[in-house]
Amino acid sequence: MRYFLKDFCNSWQSRSAEYPPDVLRRTRAIARTLTLVLIAALALCSLTCAAQSPADFPGKIVLLSGYQHEARVGNDSRIGRIWKDKGLSISYDIGGLAPDRISSSNLQWSKEQIVDDSRVQIGLTKNRLLIVVFAGLRRGGRSVPNASFEATARSDEDIADMMFMVMTYTPN
Repeated sequence: MRYFLKDFCNSWQSRSAEYPPDVLRRTRAIARTLTLVLIAALALCSLTCAAQSPADFPGKIVLLSGYQHEARVGNDSRIGRIWKDKGLSISYDIGGLAPDRISSSNLQWSKEQIVDDSRVQIGLTKNRLLIVVFAGLRRGGRSVPNASFEATARSDEDIADMMFMVMTYTPN
């Protein structure tokens, strides 16, 4: 490859003498313009990717690779979804109307644990709906809104992905 590039550069230099100076100037100007356009496009892409920082995610949730976040408009709470193309889609509700416990007679199993002064309840329905509820949240002596996360888990890997992300939730 190195020899190919060296030969190419040498042949270009020898052929560049065949072109008039104004053609070479225009060619260099076009190359500079294309370089600037490429740099601008890369800068725009990086700004678009950085536009949604982890601080924008609900409760500063840490997303796994490939997952995206979309905030939606709620009446009295923060709602939205976290999803992966052709994969898991987690809906969340944080605020006034978020449930304070899992209430489903269709539960396959459920677990409850106190984590950082908050009751965390996790349940899986027979329809494979995985539900995680943070309730009784307290930070610095003050009450914080409940948070509920739900997703239909098609596989055990979906359950693992949801748990890895949702358990990073810390109320604001």
